[in-house]
Amino acid sequence: MKFKNQLLAAAVGVALCGCAGEQKPANPLFSDFTAPFGIAPFEEITVDHFREGMLKGLEEQKVGDYVVRFITVVTNRFDSNKLKKEHADLYSRYLKETSCRRFTVA
Repeated sequence: MKFKNQLLAAAVGVALCGCAGEQKPANPLFSDFTAPFGIAPFEEITVDHFREGMLKGLEEQKVGDYVVRFITVVTNRFDSNKLKKEHADLYSRYLKETSCRRFTVA
């Protein structure tokens, strides 16, 4: 039962965070904290920084004997609409890069 609860909590966290959009530079959560006692620079942290940090933390989790992964996968897909519009012959000219997040339990 404990495993199911942990897996459910991980899945809910993933669902609440959604897919990653543009990545903002210099997330203060990913750098060393230089304030006294190693406290995070709360005045610099935004909701986007927290969301990005949650997604990073959810990329791989160990739950009992299982490893749960939620990673970005980049693929190239054929863009048939562009082919129809331009009537060209070469397949590789109509590839577009897409990315998605994959959730696996192993």
